[in-house]
Amino acid sequence: MENTQFINLLDKQGLDTFVQDVTAGLTAASKYIPVKYVYDDLGSQLFEQVTQQPEYYLTRAEKEILARFAPEIVQKLAENTALVELGCGNAVKTRFLIEALLQKQGKSLFVPIDIAEDFLFTQSQKLRATYADLEVLGVAADYHDGLEILLKYVEQPKLIIWLGSDIGHLPHAQAADMLREQVISVMNPEDKLLVGVDLKKSADTINAAYGSEPKTLIRELSHALAANGLKRVNQRLQGDIVLDNFDYNCDYNDALGCIEISLKSLCDQSATLGSTGVTVNFAQDELVRIHHSYKYNTQELQQLAQAAGLQLEQQWFDEQGLYSLNLLGLVVEP
Repeated sequence: MENTQFINLLDKQGLDTFVQDVTAGLTAASKYIPVKYVYDDLGSQLFEQVTQQPEYYLTRAEKEILARFAPEIVQKLAENTALVELGCGNAVKTRFLIEALLQKQGKSLFVPIDIAEDFLFTQSQKLRATYADLEVLGVAADYHDGLEILLKYVEQPKLIIWLGSDIGHLPHAQAADMLREQVISVMNPEDKLLVGVDLKKSADTINAAYGSEPKTLIRELSHALAANGLKRVNQRLQGDIVLDNFDYNCDYNDALGCIEISLKSLCDQSATLGSTGVTVNFAQDELVRIHHSYKYNTQELQQLAQAAGLQLEQQWFDEQGLYSLNLLGLVVEP
C-alpha cells in the first residue's frame, strides 16, 4: 500500500439515499433529520469549534485520558496493530494513540472513516506530513460501508476507536445492535474496540455543554451546527426552508438519560423540497430532532458490552470522573 491512499464510498449512497432519509424524517409524525447529514465539511468545522468551548467538557476529558494512558492502552494490543477510527474529525486526540503505536511498533497503519470527504483528506495529509512512518488509508463513507472495507484492505490486527461519545447518538439497545451487527462482524479475536463514553452527571453540566445557556458562543455554534442539516436539505434538494424561522433547543431528559437536541419552529410555516415536490408543514413550536446523546453509568456500560457480545476489559477515567474510555474485546468461548 502507498503511504497515503483514499477510497470514496459516498457515491455509493448517492442522492437517492439522502432524499429517502430526509423525506422520511421531515414527513414523520415526530420530525427529524439523521444526524449524519449535519456533518459535511462545514458541519465538521463547526463541531470542532464547539469542542473548543469551555462548557464542552467531553473533548477536554477524553484528551486528558488519552494523554495520560495512550501508552498503557497500546500495550494491551497485538503486535503490528492498525488503528481504525470511526469519525476522525481533526484527529487531535487520535495523535496520542498514533504516537504510542509508532513508539511501540516503529510503524503503523491508520484508517480514518468519515463522511466529510474534504475534511478527511486534509487531516489525513497533515498526519502523513507529521509522521513519516504512518501509512494512511482514508475512507470517505458512513460507518457501515467504511467498516466493510476493513475486510478487504486490513489483514493485520486492529484497534477500532470510536471517540467523542458518538455511541451516545443511539439509544442503549440500538448501540448494542450496531456494535454487534456492524463492528463485531469485522473483528478478529486479536482485535480490540476502544469507545469513548460520556458518563451520567448533573443535568446543568450536560445542558451547558450542549449550548443551553442563551447568548453564549457555544449556543450560537451549536445552533449553526444543527441548522446545517436544514441548510444541506435546501442545497441538495433545492428546498426553500427558512433557517431563521427555527430556534435551537436542547434539554437533558433525566428519565431517559440523554440530552435531546432539536430545532424549534418559531411559527406555522411550510417549505417545499423543490427537487422532490414534497411540501413539509411545520407548526409553531414543533420540534425537528437532530440527535440524542445518551449517557451511561458503569452498570449500563457492562450491560452494553454483554448485549453486543463483547467483554469490557478495562476502563480509564479523567480525574473529575466525567468521562470514560472503554476497551472491549470479543468474548472468548471456553
